[in-house]
Amino acid sequence: MLNLVGHHVGAFQLLRMLGRGAMGVVYLAKDSVLRRHVALKLIARTLESDQEQHERFLREARAAARLVHPNVVQIFQVGETPDFRFIAMEYVEGTSMS
Repeated sequence: MLNLVGHHVGAFQLLRMLGRGAMGVVYLAKDSVLRRHVALKLIARTLESDQEQHERFLREARAAARLVHPNVVQIFQVGETPDFRFIAMEYVEGTSMS
């Protein structure tokens, strides 16, 4: 996936890349509606080879949304644009664990 810093995905302006994983990329983003920073996980629709991957993405978001714990980030929104599916979640400043 290309570096999308500076672009918008829906109401979110991508500010910097935070990490990359098997399913997609996570960016620090600014929610232009609520004016807060979020971690925005993106998966390109072109990378979704089948319905199973889409369901996996939704299962991940739903499972995380059910958890309420001080050590687990909150899920704010799951959505999609013509190019991406995304999960907007709480952004917590800190250092990398890797």
